[in-house]
Amino acid sequence: MRQVAVAAIVALLGAPAAAYGDHGEEGRPEVPRASQVRTEIAALSRAVSRTRPVPRRTRRSALRALRRVSRDFHRKRVCPAATRVTAVRRRLVRASRRARGRNRRTIASLATRAGRVRAQLLASAPAGRACGGPPTFDVDRALKPAAANLPGSRPLARVADPYGNEADFVANELWVATDRQTELDAILRRWRGELVRTVDLGIPGVPKQHLVRIRRAARSDAGALPANAQKLSDTRGTATRVSGQAGLDLLAVAAEEAVADRAVGINWVGAGDGIRDGFTREGANGTAGFTMGESGYAPDAYRWKHLASGSTQDIGVTTAWTLLDRVGRLRQGSVPLAILDMGFAPETNGDFPPTLLGLSNVPGFDAIGTMNLGSCSGGTDCPWHGTSVMNAAAGVPDNRAGAAGPAGPIARPIAVFTLTDFFTSMFALAQARAAGARIANMSYSAPVPATLSWTVIPFELTTIGLRSSGMLLFASAGNKDMNVDAEDCFGWCWEEE
Repeated sequence: MRQVAVAAIVALLGAPAAAYGDHGEEGRPEVPRASQVRTEIAALSRAVSRTRPVPRRTRRSALRALRRVSRDFHRKRVCPAATRVTAVRRRLVRASRRARGRNRRTIASLATRAGRVRAQLLASAPAGRACGGPPTFDVDRALKPAAANLPGSRPLARVADPYGNEADFVANELWVATDRQTELDAILRRWRGELVRTVDLGIPGVPKQHLVRIRRAARSDAGALPANAQKLSDTRGTATRVSGQAGLDLLAVAAEEAVADRAVGINWVGAGDGIRDGFTREGANGTAGFTMGESGYAPDAYRWKHLASGSTQDIGVTTAWTLLDRVGRLRQGSVPLAILDMGFAPETNGDFPPTLLGLSNVPGFDAIGTMNLGSCSGGTDCPWHGTSVMNAAAGVPDNRAGAAGPAGPIARPIAVFTLTDFFTSMFALAQARAAGARIANMSYSAPVPATLSWTVIPFELTTIGLRSSGMLLFASAGNKDMNVDAEDCFGWCWEEE
């Protein structure tokens, strides 16, 4: 009965019954092989020995250190090896600053390469173990964001950490949460900023949210970023790569403001998390493996494992439908449910609830019938991602078409066509709330490295405020088989992302 009662609440509220993304036991899905790490160490050694612009003294000390790195790694002493690579990287950075022109770029590329080797060493450490020390940040131009720009010529950058977390952000936008005009004006002056948008949710305790376009990020002290990041985060010993200098400079700007006790953040960009293979349908044909007690397909949602009682999942959504119907609570359109996404096409299978309301916060694009402007996890094409999510959450049951979602019998759907950067998402949540939504679903995610966890504080202030106002918020956990609660420990523990 407990399962049925929980499922009845889920169905009444219209929340999706299943998380989009299964998560494996390991927090690091792509641990490098030992042979791969040894090859990278050897390749770095050869590059240092053959690069003439590297000063002789720097070259000799770096090669001695790298020989010890190789021995340490062979003996499975990962942390001493990572520490020695940090020292090599530091020497190369100093040498690049003393060089000029092409020589500077050549030596700087070696320092970046050393940063990649350190990241591989850290990734090869046993799960749950960190190595300590300050974080490092390197520009790695081999790292590419999902797209060059968001619509509106908003340039993107990407960060990556050793644990498989990669996330994009707008490379010239700072998110500021404050009600103090003098504080905002000072930030605008300091970085020659332009105020792009201000959103006031009108919720007690939640400050106004400001999106600022930064024009003088290069004036920041990128060299102070590691020390500032260490003050702002519990993480230790991480190696973060950034796709370009503009992105690194913006992180440095945000860190300078944050250590001065100002609530600032980065405008992270989520990627749509596609629905896994085996999505069930109410049409005449479907994929085998979802039907209770048989290997084939049956066009009956009451026999589908992910909705039924008595299956491994034992969600009990269909039982909840029956109970709610018996007491007169299964009323179409009784629960306003907002889906924040792109690519809504009701005509695809005619399976959206009939009371659909479409809203768009992207100028020039209609909410309904416009394809997804981005891509999904892994860069895969998903032009009608919003349609799949709407069907998964609120596909109308017993209509001989499409899917059946937990909220199908009761949802009043609000399709909010929105970009997936966090500031725009926050504005979309405000739109959904103004339209009466009690529930909002965001089937996209951005795995922000733990070293930069402080950059999402303004967004968290918003979501906490919206939750306190009565909205239920659901977000994707991703489809990368990652344990989103995976931790590292060095004296104390913290989540990796």
